[in-house]
Amino acid sequence: ATAGLPEADAPPRYHPQVEHKDGYIGCLTDKQEAALTELENKMKELKLTLPPSHGLKTQTLLRFLRARSFDVAKSMKMLEDDLKWRNEKDVIALKKKGEEDVLGCDPAILHKYLPVWHQGVDKLNNPVIYKKFGNFEIWNVTKHTKLENLVDYHLWQMERYMDLLDANTKKYGHLVETLTMVIDAKDWRLGLFTKESSKFLYRISKVDSDHFPERLGELVVVNA
Repeated sequence: ATAGLPEADAPPRYHPQVEHKDGYIGCLTDKQEAALTELENKMKELKLTLPPSHGLKTQTLLRFLRARSFDVAKSMKMLEDDLKWRNEKDVIALKKKGEEDVLGCDPAILHKYLPVWHQGVDKLNNPVIYKKFGNFEIWNVTKHTKLENLVDYHLWQMERYMDLLDANTKKYGHLVETLTMVIDAKDWRLGLFTKESSKFLYRISKVDSDHFPERLGELVVVNA
């Protein structure tokens, strides 16, 4: 369970306008219910515990199950790999670091070329994260820091976004477990797509897919 939001006290429903077909709390098929129970039992057998940023246990297990089409073995492998990676990366310690310590340079340098900010909530109370990629000259950023630091900074940001989800769940009284991402492509040009920027985008997308499954609710691209 998340800090300050015990599993028993969690709101049982999503926003009234959210319509899920299956695979979510309140609309699981018998097969999906069985898969959830099996995954929970495997977690208990292996004495695995979830980190606070993963949120509520049931919702977390369902996210990993949905990411692997409710294949329990594949979901368990994904979850074990995630927990091992988080331990090796010491994500809890990383999250406690200051912005400059994570980046390895003045945050203003990155913000100049890749502004990112929290833009309130959408109509379903999901946090809206706004990113401007039109001036992302990564070569001017890596003059001051390493690519690895940029990837760690993305992880650092994602961990904080998970706190936003928890805060919104408590604030609005219904489950909030996805982000709405807005990508502003104004002034983007082909010259920005370099081997280094391609590698960076691949690395952060892998972080998201492997360790924050089912957290992106909607992706909106503007000024393309």
